[in-house]
Amino acid sequence: MNEEPIKFYNLAPIKDADINIYTEVLDYSLENNDVKNVVITGIYGAGKSSLIESYKEKKKNKFIHISLAHFNKMLW
Repeated sequence: MNEEPIKFYNLAPIKDADINIYTEVLDYSLENNDVKNVVITGIYGAGKSSLIESYKEKKKNKFIHISLAHFNKMLW
């Protein structure tokens, strides 16, 4: 039996993604006081976090990370 090895892919965010197409939109959104919300959507692994991390790295602005995640302790 000749089984191929399982391939794993790292889906952690990267800080050097090609975001040129998005930079202008993010700049406008963050500099415009009338814009109150910015939404970035996509499926798991689409690059949402890489977009944010790459933008932060490119702009070197000050950012605050806020997590609204809530995790329950599982009881077995």
